[in-house]
Amino acid sequence: MNLPSLHLKSVLGAAELLGIAAGRAALERLGKAAPTRVDAPALLLDMSGMELVTASAARESLLKLSEVISQAGALPVFVNVNAATLDELRFAAEALKQPVVVASTDEQGSLTGAFVIGTLEPTQRETLEVVSQLEEADAKTASQAAESAAGVTAWNNRLSNLASLRLLQERKVGKTKLYSLTVKGLAYGN
Repeated sequence: MNLPSLHLKSVLGAAELLGIAAGRAALERLGKAAPTRVDAPALLLDMSGMELVTASAARESLLKLSEVISQAGALPVFVNVNAATLDELRFAAEALKQPVVVASTDEQGSLTGAFVIGTLEPTQRETLEVVSQLEEADAKTASQAAESAAGVTAWNNRLSNLASLRLLQERKVGKTKLYSLTVKGLAYGN
């Protein structure tokens, strides 16, 4: 699946974002470039060519942009993030207790190695793992496959919670809600 993308360096016209002021200025430019509606499960935020984004700049720009993209209906996925910026992004995501999806792209533009950084509670991590193993699940199937003793209602809430974070996609078949990973192969941590 070809996912829409936003090349951050092209929008920003710079390879570095350092500090709060730069982050706030970047948010204004990125906000104007970001779509208000996304008709795809994810929007790729391509960071190729970005040399460094500090945690303070990421907090003021990238993580706020993530919220805008989620409200537009898509999971924001940061792709092609270098190691230094990944450390900074991880620090900012953990400080805000915000899950952030990071991945790479291959030569064809397909996502590879998608993982969540930031904070997911243990039950959220378990839910992500169960759905990943099953590929698609409703609350009953997930509760039966899980190691925890949580009931179907608890699993329905867990699945719905991860769908609200855009980590899972939801589709209805009759009265049953089925959930799958928004990004194939998505896992917690790296």
